[in-house]
Amino acid sequence: MQYSADLVFFIVTLPFAFWAAYSDLSTMKIRNKLNIALFAVFVITAPFLLDWGDMAWRLGVAAIALFAGFVLNAMGRLGGGDAKFIAAFIPFVAPGEMSIFFMYLAGCLLAAVVVHWAARQVPAVRALAPDWKSWTARPYFPMGLGLAPAFSLYLAARAFNLSFVPV
Repeated sequence: MQYSADLVFFIVTLPFAFWAAYSDLSTMKIRNKLNIALFAVFVITAPFLLDWGDMAWRLGVAAIALFAGFVLNAMGRLGGGDAKFIAAFIPFVAPGEMSIFFMYLAGCLLAAVVVHWAARQVPAVRALAPDWKSWTARPYFPMGLGLAPAFSLYLAARAFNLSFVPV
């Protein structure tokens, strides 16, 4: 049953991941409507795919993530949209696998920094999207570019029973 839940979660959340990454690259914002819609997808699908106890734990983790995100935002360490995006997608991550998810997150954030920096250096690439705010938003970085693939890669690995990290 768990693998089918992961497959459903992967399929229904993939458009949100693309939306978040694109939105953050182009406007340096992840809009509330995206975060609310993504969280609504969890609230609507989870009762059919998870037991109530697991669902409650995941919602509790989301509340903690939202609080921590607000604190980090108030300290100027994390954008508000990024904090809300994390809180919206974290219920899809199994609470017992947070350490595995954080490995995906670390790798994807590092790759996002390198790829974004390299793309910024190539005029032909910048010409493809000359109005993207992320090209000139220094010292800020579009974290959605790393958050979204980490989230999707984790769900894909669960859905297709793959392991990209040693367990």
